[in-house]
Amino acid sequence: DLADTNQSIARIVAINSGTSSSDLAFVTENDNTKSEKFRIKSTGNCGIGTTDPQTLLEIVKTSGGSSFDAINLRNNASDANSAVRINFIKSTDATNTASRSIIESKRVGTGSNLLFHSANALGMTLDENQKLGVGNSDPDFKLHVAGEAELQSYLRVTAQSGTQKILLGNRDSGGANKPRILSSGNAALDIGVGDSWSTDGGTLTSHINISSGGEVTIYGNLIVGGAQITMSSLPTSDPNVAGRLFRDGTDLKVSVG
Repeated sequence: DLADTNQSIARIVAINSGTSSSDLAFVTENDNTKSEKFRIKSTGNCGIGTTDPQTLLEIVKTSGGSSFDAINLRNNASDANSAVRINFIKSTDATNTASRSIIESKRVGTGSNLLFHSANALGMTLDENQKLGVGNSDPDFKLHVAGEAELQSYLRVTAQSGTQKILLGNRDSGGANKPRILSSGNAALDIGVGDSWSTDGGTLTSHINISSGGEVTIYGNLIVGGAQITMSSLPTSDPNVAGRLFRDGTDLKVSVG
């Protein structure tokens, strides 16, 4: 038993593990207690905290109700963009960067960004403010996707309170093109235009409002088949004919019959 040895020094011990097989155990002493800390199995598997590692490297520690730091990878430089990487290479050639995937931690200011590369190209960035960029190295939002995206089943945009918005449009470098906005609070849906691409689109000017009861209100003129229908040409009261337009003050409405 390695723990019962009377030696007061650290040891490297060869242990018979079967016919023509042996393990190599590393023993240290802490406060008069000797124990095995590291083992290399006859198979080549290495274990820290375990005498029977099942993989090339297995680290085991009992830490009930909490976590423990298993590995620290540290670049001691303080310069901007200093980084440390884990490389995954699917090739018999260790220098084949085309077949390499990378997890990288890169220094940014006093914090760090976590970068994910595939085929040696950046695919995803998790920045120091917990913003995730897909195809984007500098995300502006909690989720920032540069390129195509597909969502299956449904997209849910909700919160416990307030108004939720979806912004659409072409944001040029000067911000000249204003966002088109779908906006909904507790009940109604507004379709309109914002005045800024910053944050939530700024002040919304609604062009169409759909109430919780299904009533559609259009703010402005309606063009059908190239012909403009003006407010002044419409009846001022509900004709009670489904689908007929009428005006209620300055609002354009559709009769439900």
